[in-house]
Amino acid sequence: MSSGMSTLDDAALVQMALAGQGECFSELMHRHKKMVRARVVSIVRNSADVDDAVQEVFFKAWRALPTFRADSAFRTWITSIATNEALMLCRRERRKRLHETPGEFDTIASRGELADKAVIRGEAARAVRGAIVKLPAMYREVITLCDIEELSAPMTAKRLKSTVPAVKTRVFRGRLKLAAALRNWRSHSLLHAA
Repeated sequence: MSSGMSTLDDAALVQMALAGQGECFSELMHRHKKMVRARVVSIVRNSADVDDAVQEVFFKAWRALPTFRADSAFRTWITSIATNEALMLCRRERRKRLHETPGEFDTIASRGELADKAVIRGEAARAVRGAIVKLPAMYREVITLCDIEELSAPMTAKRLKSTVPAVKTRVFRGRLKLAAALRNWRSHSLLHAA
């Protein structure tokens, strides 16, 4: 990197990169790599996936660079790309795990449980998973971390780089949305059962 580039602000480097000076984007990567990596690490559990996710963040940033609006900081923009990439990676991993452990285990009757109750329990478990997947990302994240992975509010806040009050608010609102979705599923399934 030339020492002249290190004195330029991010907005100038973005403009120069868009004008065809690829080394300017390399300088942006160099400046923000630690922060991007820290954001990915805070969300992604599997450390083997972190390097690939960081690389993907910069690849996506390079492709989307023409859409960058200078009214926000480049750091904010790249952080949102890193957050989205890490969350997408987590979602892919969860889906993969769900397919590796299919939902038919939900319908196996436990000792003393009638088979029809096991089927209903399995349908309910699938409905909950489906409702969680359909929640807006900000609620899906906290519901998954707090209610499924059973992290505390402070741990969830740390993982999401948020505050405990914000996490508690999102959990509350997310649970309300989840309950509404499940009420709709229940009334819909009762209609079909009748």
